[in-house]
Amino acid sequence: MGCGTGRNHPLKDVHKEMLYYSAIRQYSNQRIACIRKQKDRNILKAKNTILEKLRMKLYAALYGRQKMKHPLSRREKVLLENYSFIFAITNWKKLIRQGENKEKNEIAIDGIQLACYDSNIFI
Repeated sequence: MGCGTGRNHPLKDVHKEMLYYSAIRQYSNQRIACIRKQKDRNILKAKNTILEKLRMKLYAALYGRQKMKHPLSRREKVLLENYSFIFAITNWKKLIRQGENKEKNEIAIDGIQLACYDSNIFI
């Protein structure tokens, strides 16, 4: 098993198409919406979903490399520093929404003690 979570979910064709139009062709949300016959608001939401998935995959791969003591570039280290807290909170909230932890939960992230009641986080 490689780095990360062990799940290998490629992007959907629709998401690949939007990423192509957005990143390669540099189309605006309005133009992509016109092509796809959707509202630009839907395009923005889908693009945010795509970016979140890509960031999660990138973070998981970099985190795995870091744990295996592989060298990382400065940009990779900055990404890990910036997103480690965000992804820890996101994953923790997902666990709570799934009902695995119903009562008060506590966790320490980078030495900061957090408590969570009903999916609300308190530092």
